[in-house]
Amino acid sequence: MTLTRTQFAKAVGYSAGTIDRWVREGVIHPTYTPGGHPRFAEELVEQVIKGADKWRRQGRRGSKRAVISGMSTGTTNPADIL
Repeated sequence: MTLTRTQFAKAVGYSAGTIDRWVREGVIHPTYTPGGHPRFAEELVEQVIKGADKWRRQGRRGSKRAVISGMSTGTTNPADIL
């Protein structure tokens, strides 16, 4: 199942504007409907939350983008990052 941008933003606890920025920066990678609307996989919710939590636990050191994007590509095992 996929989520709209608004549903995804609420699920991860960030604003829709932040989600838009992450998409533009290539931090997260949605799929798109035929009409061009982004859709986010439910699995990405947990990955983003874990990545953001890790960044906070590190005392906000390092790149939040690197922590989250490394987990959202689907090529990296989240357990390797955490």
